[in-house]
Amino acid sequence: MIKSMDTPTKVISLVSGVVVIAAWLHIRRKAGYETRDVMLMGLGMMVPVINLGVLAYFVLAEWPIQHEVRLRRDPRSATEQDALDLYSEASRLETAGKIHAALAKYEQAITICPGTTTARDAEISRQRFKALTAS
Repeated sequence: MIKSMDTPTKVISLVSGVVVIAAWLHIRRKAGYETRDVMLMGLGMMVPVINLGVLAYFVLAEWPIQHEVRLRRDPRSATEQDALDLYSEASRLETAGKIHAALAKYEQAITICPGTTTARDAEISRQRFKALTAS
């Protein structure tokens, strides 16, 4: 089919495909997905039949941004897994050198699930950072 298309039609088709993929990637980034997940979803969208599964997941799953809003509105709805996710995110931020963002995530993990192992670990990390920044 592509061989029978003239050059302007091929260019228009290619540009349209790139625009659609770029739009999907941008929408997913705004939904709060990490870059790695966005790229995997983008690759999945290029494969017939798999793209339907990716689209269904995107439509039906709770988006990261929705999850964050739910936790901020009602911290009591948080689970130990939510605190563990925040702790993991804080660790990634710490490794990337984003100390203030990591501290905020540690504090959020402490707030949403006080008394848990994750909250105690987050408190230890927070105390360590405060000691480092004080000196």
